Amino acid sequence: MSTLIKAIVVALSVGAIVNLSSCGSHEDDKALGEVVVDVDQAVEVEIDTTRLIPLEANSRSLLYNVRGLNIVDGNFYVASVDMIKAFDRNGKFISEISGKGQGPEEYLGLKQVAASGDTILIFDNMTPKIMSFGTDGTFLSSLSIPKGEIEHGRKPNFIAFGDYGDYRITRNGWTDNTSESNPMFSVYSSDWDYVGDLPGREMRNGEYFPDMFAVDPDRQIVYYWEMFNDTVFVLNSEGVYPKFYLNYGSRRVPSDIMELNSSYDRINAIVKGGKTECVTNARSFQVYGKYLFFTISSFANKVYLCVLDTKSLSAKVIGLSSVNERYSLNPIIALDNDMLYVNMTDNADVEANPLLYPLSVQSLTE
Repeated sequence: MSTLIKAIVVALSVGAIVNLSSCGSHEDDKALGEVVVDVDQAVEVEIDTTRLIPLEANSRSLLYNVRGLNIVDGNFYVASVDMIKAFDRNGKFISEISGKGQGPEEYLGLKQVAASGDTILIFDNMTPKIMSFGTDGTFLSSLSIPKGEIEHGRKPNFIAFGDYGDYRITRNGWTDNTSESNPMFSVYSSDWDYVGDLPGREMRNGEYFPDMFAVDPDRQIVYYWEMFNDTVFVLNSEGVYPKFYLNYGSRRVPSDIMELNSSYDRINAIVKGGKTECVTNARSFQVYGKYLFFTISSFANKVYLCVLDTKSLSAKVIGLSSVNERYSLNPIIALDNDMLYVNMTDNADVEANPLLYPLSVQSLTE
């Protein structure tokens, strides 16, 4: 075990706060800042329909319920509930990446899809294992997380994919109150030896978003968010800290609804109370220097694009519109160099694959 990991073990064992030398100082990560996200002041931008990229729809390429988007070498890798499809920069279907099954190149549970350089990573939380594929779908390798290392009751349910040196951060599975505590995050070595838990956040239920992490490679921190939570958290080597409180003002879900136990109960209360214009979720965060791009949505089927300046704590809310409201924005977005691609639906053809629309980062931040 490396000196770095030993240091974490010692610090966690005595309940101290660790400070990994590879991550530098994180004092600024502990400050909670309020960000006003004013939907009523949203800037409406009409899309240029000639720039839309329709994803080819045939018997092999059909998608539904898009949950993730990665861009590698200009190609799009779109994940839904149980499949990953690859399309070229013009939207032409290339191939399906892996598939469900019990083989070494297949997954039982498609929990996460990520990109690392020119490699596509798939996390199968059922096995559990991490599989690597080339951009053409060629199977490269599979890394099994040793079952002996998850018997401590902290089985990884999500992985904060990123480069942190020789340690890894995971989100734990829900133990359904079968243990005295259920820490939300744990630390592993690069070889997947269990090291310890990150202090600062306990799980309250098993609800999740499949796109709950955003890695800031420059500062080596992880942004994290949850369903029905107006707070964006930061994960670093010292623990979990609330970083940004998103103030939706009049669009905030009323406190009496937020006090209900589950998202299911909250959704029912929102619908029955006619509060569908309230903003319920912020998700799909993308890191670009000092900026965070993300989407917010309501149960009125309205999705907005947000641009947050993490230095000034100012936020711009953008609504994308089209003639006769034919196209609507979906929550999933992805950065590729200086372009942000947003996922859109053609409301005139609900059976068609989604479309992607490119926006320049400069146009969004100026």
